Amino acid sequence: MANSSDTSAAAKTPKENDLVHASSSSSFSGHYNPRDDVILMLETITARETKVLLFGIRLTVFISTVALILLTYFKEAKPDNYFLKHRGLVMLNLAAGAVCLVILLYCCATQAHGFYGVWRLKRHWPRRRAYLATLSTLELCFQTLNITFFVTANAYVAAHGCTWFTTPVRWLSFAQWSCWNTLFLILLITASNTTPWLDRQGKPRGRSDAILADAPVTVHFPKLMLW
Repeated sequence: MANSSDTSAAAKTPKENDLVHASSSSSFSGHYNPRDDVILMLETITARETKVLLFGIRLTVFISTVALILLTYFKEAKPDNYFLKHRGLVMLNLAAGAVCLVILLYCCATQAHGFYGVWRLKRHWPRRRAYLATLSTLELCFQTLNITFFVTANAYVAAHGCTWFTTPVRWLSFAQWSCWNTLFLILLITASNTTPWLDRQGKPRGRSDAILADAPVTVHFPKLMLW
């Protein structure tokens, strides 16, 4: 979710875009026409917004670490069937999952609003930006599905008692782990997209700064074996 790019930044005024253009040398593409091209929020994020984002990531990591320590403690200190007999973990999963689902749905709405703004203003999608926006949108969609399956499974267990090993929960778990596999694949593709795209002689393909984001999507097909 943190990696998702908001296309609503494309609706900035020409004056704002000119200011952005002056400091865009480190952007994903490096060049754009501020009057016609789509500009991603990733390229216009301020120092303050970056600090807030990093603080949110660190806070999430801290909370997750504390939760992992507590779960490990209860697993080792309590009987093996402790989590099966008590509903505390299920209710905690439901609460945390519901919060994440609301946040993700808000991000989906923001992303859709950005795409609508691009369509309404008839902005041009440079290839690299389109590729990055597509990957981030896929990541957002699969994460939303992932959390939806997670919340649904826990809601089913909460409503029907000790049903961890019933058919609905098993299928929901299968769907959730399929989403995780897809998310890991998207992250792998995103990370590798910034590596140079070279021919057999070690020369850039097509342009001097060619990267895998410029290559056909088929170059990533071997990664499907990891899925």
